[in-house]
Amino acid sequence: MINTVTGEFSENYLFITPNSGKPYLTDTLQRLWKEATKAVGVDIELYQATRHSVASMAASSGVSIAIIKEVLGHTDIRTTQKYSHVNVLSQSQVFAAQSKMPRQRKKNV
Repeated sequence: MINTVTGEFSENYLFITPNSGKPYLTDTLQRLWKEATKAVGVDIELYQATRHSVASMAASSGVSIAIIKEVLGHTDIRTTQKYSHVNVLSQSQVFAAQSKMPRQRKKNV
């Protein structure tokens, strides 16, 4: 968190600029997000994507759908359940990809 009086900031940031080591400004993050999503043909706002990611990760970590529903403020549990469905699909894709990967053996040192 940035202290507006002293201009100091905490080191607990996810996105730090490589040159200065300071946190990115919100406007900069939004601009970079729009450029990246446009480049890959995805139309989703940063806020939406962040909510979706947090909810999906919570579901994949075993957090109750009812708790996720409350945190997100959904009135209908069916809206929240899509995150658990996404998780099931993601897990299937990961396992399918992993089964196709060659196994590597550790060398004895």
